Amino acid sequence: MKTMHSAIAKEIVFWSLIITLTMLAGRLQATQVLHCPSLSSSLQERMTWAETEWSHNIGHQEIWVGYFIEKWMPQNARIGWHDSRRHDILPTLQEILAGSDARFPAADDEETLLHAENRSLTNSLNNDIEQINGQKKLVILLRYHQNTNETPGLSCIRITDFDRLVNLSGFPLYWLGKAADMESLHFLDELAAGLSEVTLQNDLITAVAMHESKSSVIRILARILKTSENDDLRGTASFWLGQQDHIDALPHLNHAIRHDVSPEVRKKTVFSISQMSLREATDLLIDLAYNSKSRCVQKEAIFWLGQRASEKISETLTDLVFDIRETDIQKHAVFAISQLPARESLPELIRISKNHPNPEIRKSAIFWLGETREPEAVKTLAEIASSK
Repeated sequence: MKTMHSAIAKEIVFWSLIITLTMLAGRLQATQVLHCPSLSSSLQERMTWAETEWSHNIGHQEIWVGYFIEKWMPQNARIGWHDSRRHDILPTLQEILAGSDARFPAADDEETLLHAENRSLTNSLNNDIEQINGQKKLVILLRYHQNTNETPGLSCIRITDFDRLVNLSGFPLYWLGKAADMESLHFLDELAAGLSEVTLQNDLITAVAMHESKSSVIRILARILKTSENDDLRGTASFWLGQQDHIDALPHLNHAIRHDVSPEVRKKTVFSISQMSLREATDLLIDLAYNSKSRCVQKEAIFWLGQRASEKISETLTDLVFDIRETDIQKHAVFAISQLPARESLPELIRISKNHPNPEIRKSAIFWLGETREPEAVKTLAEIASSK
């Protein structure tokens, strides 16, 4: 009986091994890459080539189409997901294009990896100005699927570079090579007209924002901010307008703050302005802090002023504490002052704690003075305590 059980166990192990090896062999196939033979043709003509080729390969229900643009960025900027711990299961795009990705198994949990890849997409186009800039190649990957009417439908947009890890889920890649910045913008702008899914539209807005031609990028983003009926899309357009850090974006952001129907979009737009390095952006935040008729916009402007350290801003925030009569706005301004560096916040907090006519505001300033634990703050608090 023992011998029979042992034989059965060995047979199960044998067939399990055969099945595992068979499955692994199927998964270790390199991604099929089809290179466009006419890289000098327009991007639209190369897209037509991909669609035509796909129609001849009836076994492919889904495909990727990819091309790249060039953009001046800091050399250490990273676009897309990269994690060396995953390098045993995911190839880089460069390895896929070179046909050297056969050792990489396809990922089982596509959604997990997809979110992982996308979450590290660069959050800003503006980096430390001391960094060395250079031309980087930004890759735009589009995944298409066959609709019931046999027309291709877009199901995914990814932005990456050649050195990032990518998961193409075993679908073939139709590679179109380099595209000029303006023709890529024109193509993506036209592509947006046929999209209804908000996630895809958001990804497309991000792809547009990555382009080099700022005037055209601002024009497209401003149009979305002004005309889209979806709050999320207007918020995304607002964010990327701010990331352009260009004077031409400010009027569009200012218009949205004053006229957008959504309080959430208006708040996001204040944040977008706060991310700009322009002096005019600071001036606009100051104007909003003083004059906005929207309480939420006013509070947001005051908060983000507190994140921009300068003597002018600390004085402005203190003036707000004394000039504006609403107690909650005054408290908001005191908090914003407390977020400034100590050399700027201490003199203003001390002034407010000693001289403000409203005891609630003096109490708020005293609280934030105590939080600094600076010797000058401790001395002031002792003086205030002994005078009572």
